[in-house]
Order: sequence, then C-alpha cells, then structure tokens
Amino acid sequence: MGVLFAQLHEATADLCPPPGFTQRRMDNLYARDEEDVLLGPSCRDAFTPRTSDVLERTLDRVRAAFAGRYAEPAGLRVIHNDLHHDNIKVDRGHLRPLDFEDTVWGYPVQDIAMALQDLMMDVAPDAYDPLQDAFRAGYERLCPWPETYPGQIDTFRAGRLIWVANYVARYQRKYLQKHLEWTARLLEPYLETGALRRP
Repeated sequence: MGVLFAQLHEATADLCPPPGFTQRRMDNLYARDEEDVLLGPSCRDAFTPRTSDVLERTLDRVRAAFAGRYAEPAGLRVIHNDLHHDNIKVDRGHLRPLDFEDTVWGYPVQDIAMALQDLMMDVAPDAYDPLQDAFRAGYERLCPWPETYPGQIDTFRAGRLIWVANYVARYQRKYLQKHLEWTARLLEPYLETGALRRP
C-alpha cells in the first residue's frame, strides 16, 4: 500500500490536468464546503469543559499545520484524498485504487494521513505501529517520506477526527456528547506526545 501511494504521488507530481478539472484544495478541514456546526451554538450543550478544551487545543494545532503546509507551494499536487484500505482492491496480485470522487489539490502528507487514520480505526491498537512502519517502508522504496516535521501526519489525522465529530454533529446529533468524550480520550494523549494512537 505504501508503494501504491508513492506511485500515485509520483504520477501526479507534474500532472497537467484537463480543462475543467477541480480547483478544490485540501487547505482546511472542510474542503468540501461542509457546514461547520461543531463549535457553534447548536452544539454547545454537548460539550463539557474538558471536551471543549481538548478540541479547541487540537484545532489550534491542526489550523497551524494547514497554514504552515499551504504557505509553501512546493509539492502541491493532485491527491486522492480518500484512499484508505477499503478503497483499494486486490486484483490478480495487484492493488487497484478506487473511488476518486474526492480528488483535490493537496500534499502527499495529507493523503497518507487520511489512510493511516482509517487504518488505526480498523485494526487492534498493537497492530497499528507495525502496519504504519510497513507502509512507510513501502513508500520510501520510491519516494522520500513527505513529513516536513515529526508528527505532521498525526496532526492531520487529528484534524480528521474533528471532521468526523462535525459530521456527527450535523447528522447524528443525539450521539454527539458520547462521541466527543470518545474523541477527547484519543486526543488528550496526542496533545501530550504528538502521537495519535488508540489506547
């Protein structure tokens, strides 16, 4: 899977898209122009002082990561933006990426963050680090690892958790308080260590 990502990122490094190709950029949490309701007045009662503090501090880090990455245009390219393991099928021994509807302009580090976040949610906690290491080893067979500082991928992953919380706030409001408690339990260690892992 790491090799596949590197192949795609190499292929789009100098891509000249056709007229009418998307101009969307993954330069904020809500690149699809989703309504941001999570921190609005309609959701205030779902927060405790603790969950509010954790999400606000995480958001500060995530916004700084977006601002820092997009301040440097070098490396901007087309990314899949939703290429997790469920959107990759094995066909006669080859990996076939699917579901390109969320394609945007962004950075390889963001593409990888999306995949690794979904991976963390689907595997046992003690399986994640070995799988992440294998992914990285595969990627580095073809391309340099794209983090510009240690923990950058985990910060974009933390942003994905906030995006999911906003989705819950929009469409599954009755579960929001419990979801925020669960999210805060994931994010508190991240705020201490810079590493995002399931306990």
